[in-house]
Amino acid sequence: MRVRAVAAVERWLAARGASETAEQAASLATLAIGQAMGLLVQDTLAPDFDRDAYIESASTMLDGAAR
Repeated sequence: MRVRAVAAVERWLAARGASETAEQAASLATLAIGQAMGLLVQDTLAPDFDRDAYIESASTMLDGAAR
């Protein structure tokens, strides 16, 4: 899973015009995997969990980290 995540993040970074995609991809993939795990935990434990708000916040965080 990690290898696929790193490859996907590397492609995403390249599409955004990032120049150091290989170096950034590993750390951002770790962040994205952690966010996905957090989403699953929150969705399981919190009956009033707002999945859409979580995904929006997670996307904003990834965008900011990719700069």
